[in-house]
Order: sequence, then C-alpha cells, then structure tokens
Amino acid sequence: RNKVGDRYSLCLAEGEDDDRPVVVVVPSDSEKRNESLTFYMLVALNALVSVYSLAKRSVMISEFAVAPAELAATAASAAPMMTGVATFHTAGVLALITLAVALQRLMAWRHKIMLGLPMMFPTTPSAMGTYGACSSLISSPPNRNVVFDVAFTGASVFTVVSLVVFAVGIYFSTISPMSELLRMPLSFLSSSLLLSSVANAVVSFISPQNLFVSSAQNFLYLHPLAALGADAVMLSAVALLPLRHLDGGRILSSLWGRRTAVLFSRITLAFLVLSSRPALVWLAAVAVFFPWRPDRPARNEITAPGVARTLLGYALLLMMILVFLPWPKGVLLFGKMIV
Repeated sequence: RNKVGDRYSLCLAEGEDDDRPVVVVVPSDSEKRNESLTFYMLVALNALVSVYSLAKRSVMISEFAVAPAELAATAASAAPMMTGVATFHTAGVLALITLAVALQRLMAWRHKIMLGLPMMFPTTPSAMGTYGACSSLISSPPNRNVVFDVAFTGASVFTVVSLVVFAVGIYFSTISPMSELLRMPLSFLSSSLLLSSVANAVVSFISPQNLFVSSAQNFLYLHPLAALGADAVMLSAVALLPLRHLDGGRILSSLWGRRTAVLFSRITLAFLVLSSRPALVWLAAVAVFFPWRPDRPARNEITAPGVARTLLGYALLLMMILVFLPWPKGVLLFGKMIV
C-alpha cells in the first residue's frame, strides 16, 4: 500500500485459470475516468434504437387486438384499441426497466459504490425489441456480498414484479370480454415452462373460469397486461443469463467465484451461437464485441457470500432456467395438446 499510494487500490481476487489468489492493482475510486463524447453518443443512440425497436414490438403485439371474424369487428373499430395496446406495452416495459435500474442504483448508493450510465441494448422487434439496460461497476465493491446485492436487487425486483403483472393479466384474461383481449398464438406461453405454469396456477386456483382458447386453431385470448408481463419476464430472464456484465454473470461470480463465472459465460455463449436463432446470436455478439467497460473487481473476491444470499441466488437462477425451458410436448396446456 505504501508503494502504490492513494491513487490505486489493491484487490485480492481469484485467478481465472487456477485457484490461487492474485493481487490486482486498479485505480482508486478517486481517479475517475472521464467518459468520452463517443461513449455518451453510444449510450444515447442505443437508447433511441431500443425505444424505437420496442415500439415496433408493441405495434406487433397490438396487431393481435384485431378481433377475429366471429366477433364481427371491423379493422376501423379495432384501431383505437391497437393504439392503446401499443402505447401501454411500450410504456409498461420501459417503466419496469426504469424501476429495476433505479433500485439497483439505490442499492449501489447504499453500499457507497458507483455505477456507470445504464446502457440499453436493442434487438429485433420479433424478439423483444430490447434486451434491457446494463450498468458497469465503476468503483470497487468491498466484497462479493456487495456485488451480489447490487446484481440481485434489480434482477429480483424486475423478475417478481413482471411475474405479478403477468399473473394479474392472466386473471383479467378470464374475466374480460373477448373484445378487449389479444388473440395470441398458443406458443406465446408454451415456449416458457414458468409462464405456462403460472398461467395454469392462476386459472386453476384463482380465476372463476378458464382462458378463452380457439377450438379450431392454437390461439388463446390474453389481456394486454398478460402480454406485457410475459415480455417483461423474458427480459428479466435475459438479464439473468450467466454472461459477463449482466446481472446473472455477477450473481454467479459472487456465488461461485470469478473462474467458474468465466467458464459458465463461455458455455452460455456457445449455446447462444449454436441455437442459430438470430436474436440469440445477436445477444452473443453484443456480449463479445461490444466495447464494454469492465467491472471493477471487489477488494475481497475470496470470501463467498453466506447461506441466505446463496439460496436467493440459486432461486433466481432457477427461475431464469424455467423461463427458457418450453412446456413439455404431449402435455395438455389449457385443453390443447402441445406437439
């Protein structure tokens, strides 16, 4: 410490290639790096493109508001509802992202560490429009507990609130007139085991009647709140992927150490690329090639979090896995056989 002075901090970190601890010397928090104009322009550009792509996604969702022929509704009568659904969906997703970012920054402020500007990442409207927002740790946390708290706060609130919104939307789907519902493909829910299970639980134990399901085709009728909640749950699951710079990567790093987190990050990248789905390949490209600002290492990366944090982290990561697992084939979902 006497040799490096106050301009640098010493961090006791786990080696990425072996179990031996290493000492990492990083500039102290007082030596703040001024961001370039290019960085601020990149933040603004990503935000604008993300909002635009999200709006396009919301318009795609609103097109399901065109009532089918059996309701004898015209396109003109459906236009006001389409506009309302698109506006509601865009505003709702942005509000949930803002809530998660704000609570994460509040937790960082409570632990007296600094976060960088939140960076939004756009994707195609057919996927989700945006992958949400991510902030870098620009000051060194004291230990892995603080890394966990910062990552867990935003991700957990985002996930839980989104699930509540989805469950309330499913309930409204069973009591609202069909003219107020969206005619969605059954795959909108069957692609996620967690969403399908929550919808089944709400229909079975809370709602007075079942969801409206098309008898001839694989369509079901959902309230716009359910569509908003479903997209938000998928966004929260993306944030929990064990990739560097995402909350899932930070949670894994805080629980199992840097070396294990790096290994899982590489495995996840391989799965994303091998999926051959453009949206997932794009996510892998963003994770690898985007000019990320690396997180500052914790000053003590050796001491692992306690049992309570470990169990909470496992529960959140398990929810992420359940979101990406599909509903089993050959099992009935709302009276329809999934094939």
